[in-house]
Amino acid sequence: MEWKYINEFHKDWMERSRQSIEYWKAHPMSLEDVKKQQEMLNRQRAAREGRCPEGAKDFSPT
Repeated sequence: MEWKYINEFHKDWMERSRQSIEYWKAHPMSLEDVKKQQEMLNRQRAAREGRCPEGAKDFSPT
């Protein structure tokens, strides 16, 4: 498949994206790691939106 690029930055960015995708295909995360990551993202979102999720003892709004 031939790719068309807008410029060198776009070419480099697309290549890094492809390499990242290939890496994660070869090294998938465990279900436990995925759950931990999602919980962290949910806490970050809650902090950003100014709400405290249930059970979040370390929540401290700024």
